[in-house]
Amino acid sequence: MTSRTAVLTAADRLEALAETHLAGDWTAEHEAELFELAAVPGRSRAATWAAWEEYVRLVDLRDGVGDGRTHWREVDPDITAPEPSAVAYEIACHQVEDAACVLLGACR
Repeated sequence: MTSRTAVLTAADRLEALAETHLAGDWTAEHEAELFELAAVPGRSRAATWAAWEEYVRLVDLRDGVGDGRTHWREVDPDITAPEPSAVAYEIACHQVEDAACVLLGACR
């Protein structure tokens, strides 16, 4: 139970870091925190940064679908549900969760 709580706390912090990055307020301190949170044995800093960039891209996509800046087709152009924006938002949320799991090294 403790490790799950720690992962959720780290995921929440990643979310805050992504918001800071997207707002253009990124500092060296933020970068240091990112590398501390996402320290995975055997993974290079370059690989961590690539995973981070993908995570930030997905957070931006999710938020864009959520607030209407991004069309749902950017998530999945083949959605045929009655409310495609809601489905696309749900898909994007799962993509963000999966990317956080990869970034934190918490996936099995």
